[in-house]
Formats: sequence, C-alpha cells, structure tokens
Amino acid sequence: VIYVPAIAVRLSHRDFLGFAVLSLSTFMVLVAFFYKLYGMEFLQCAYLHHSQRKDPQHNFSVYFFLVNGSADVTRFAFLPQLCLSTYLGLRSSGGWAPVFLLQTLAFVATNKVLTAQYFVWWFCLLPAVPLSRGVW
Repeated sequence: VIYVPAIAVRLSHRDFLGFAVLSLSTFMVLVAFFYKLYGMEFLQCAYLHHSQRKDPQHNFSVYFFLVNGSADVTRFAFLPQLCLSTYLGLRSSGGWAPVFLLQTLAFVATNKVLTAQYFVWWFCLLPAVPLSRGVW
C-alpha cells in the first residue's frame, strides 16, 4: 500500500488501472478465503491488531515514551507515515529500488512500534539500490 504513489506516477494511466484492479481483486480474494477458514480471528490477527498494538519492550520507535505514557498521541502515528511515504513516492526520482527504499525507511522510522525485525523491511532493498541509476 505504501508504494502506490510511486507506482502511480511511474506507470501509464491504463497500466496503473490494470495493476490496481488486479492487486485489489487478489487482496480481496485472499482475505475472503482466509476469513472463510478462520473467521474474525484472521481479521483481528492480520489487520486489526496493528491499529491497537502497543509494544513497549524492545521498541526503538520515536513514539516510545508516548506509548508508555498516558498520552494517546500514538493513534495519529499513521499520519507521518502516510505523508512521508506519499511525498517520497511522488517526488523521488530514480529507479524503483531507491524510491521503494526511501518509502520503506520513512514508513519504518515513523512506525509507532519499531523492533529489530522491522529493519529487515528496508535492509533487503539495499542490494538493489546501487544497481539503479540516478539514486538521489
């Protein structure tokens, strides 16, 4: 989902529409399939859990103290993620890999829960970046 802005500006309107329809239909079929198998437990564990998650242990997040404190500012934590990922997707030049790397870094860095395993999300994109021209 965070890569949609970058994909939208780099594909023609027709190609993006086809990509969006195929992606959305695949997502909906898979959600329906697993919902039929596991019911509401699937939706809770796969999607709803992330909106309510507060994990103070091993958390490197910029929201660490807010998650542990009484302030419930973390419910708006998705706004910096959304703004940064969209901005970087629309404004970054270069190939797919550097743009996806920047968007992933912004998404991970502004996540309200950030544990060591989250670094894998952007770390796996590093090998592809030097192969792209016009990184920045």
